[in-house]
Amino acid sequence: MIVLDGTVYRAIWNGSAEVAPDDETVPFSNVTFFDADIKSEHVNTASSIELKGILNSIVRKH
Repeated sequence: MIVLDGTVYRAIWNGSAEVAPDDETVPFSNVTFFDADIKSEHVNTASSIELKGILNSIVRKH
């Protein structure tokens, strides 16, 4: 489960996410609010390998 801007999403096994139905229930849930430690410009990439490299370089800088 992912909550973003008040909308609840269901994470699917293949890595995608979809909006969860309002009547769907879960046995337990804990929601945490995060503050950004690092900010970066929007990254446009076509592969997860390239994205991983970009994210790793951002983290190494901080």
